[in-house]
Amino acid sequence: MLFWNMLPKAWVFREVAKDYGIDVEVEVFDENGNATGLVFLAQIKGTSKSSASGRRARLKIDRIRHYNSLELPVLVVRSSENEGEVYVRWSRSIDLFYAKDGAKTYGVTFGEEHRWDGSKPQAIIRELRDMRRIRNPGFSLPLSFSISASCRSICGIATTRISSEIRRIAGYSPGLFILKSEEDHPLGHVSIGGREVASTLGQILGCVVHSIDKLSPDEIRQELPQYILLGFGIALYRYGHHGAASAIIRALDPTPMMRRYPVLAQNIWGSLLLGDHLEYALELWDNLGKGPNALTTEVV
Repeated sequence: MLFWNMLPKAWVFREVAKDYGIDVEVEVFDENGNATGLVFLAQIKGTSKSSASGRRARLKIDRIRHYNSLELPVLVVRSSENEGEVYVRWSRSIDLFYAKDGAKTYGVTFGEEHRWDGSKPQAIIRELRDMRRIRNPGFSLPLSFSISASCRSICGIATTRISSEIRRIAGYSPGLFILKSEEDHPLGHVSIGGREVASTLGQILGCVVHSIDKLSPDEIRQELPQYILLGFGIALYRYGHHGAASAIIRALDPTPMMRRYPVLAQNIWGSLLLGDHLEYALELWDNLGKGPNALTTEVV
């Protein structure tokens, strides 16, 4: 198949029999044939379609969730034999927010950033190493992250101002966060778009704030930056680093946002309880209100 032919010759792929939607296991070797310890799974979706329609693949939602529960990361591959193009993205980067209620399948879109080219193997190696670093039981704070923006402003507020506020909040907690450039390959990333802002940690979405163009200027300036940094705590919780997750959550004081956006509650309480912060978790419970949920969010 096209995808297999594009893999570096030193990499070894093995077909997986009778697994739930997994086609191959790929083990990464260096140019000298030495094992790197990096392994991932792949689910290959072939198509004969061209143009934009060939950059979408429909997957079962329960299968995506199954992929995300596996110990090894799963690469979803869209292979267009007619065009000779391959697109790839990690299953953990798929945002199911727009899945319809009761839907059993979801259309996954592949952009230009997912196109397979000569730089993609090194990108995969870097991402696999990042995931391994985060999963390491010895992981400790501070957490490195970068910020990028694909638009100049949101509701008249410059994205540089939003980035500056994220930097300011992170700067008050030097033991928790350290800001780096993308060239330094930090573990976390904040991406600011015209309608969405997301925090990602090792290909796991910490949180995604959707429809930010519907927020008030005060919400964008005052609440959005802190909410995004809280997403890193949620992602660390999902990696099993409960102590680090609870340290970030306590430092950022999630009480106002939990009062306004109860969708955060189960993630934050879970990290605090498992991080041995029972008293603080109970305090949050007592302080939690039921204010209007004006912000449409999804924590995935």
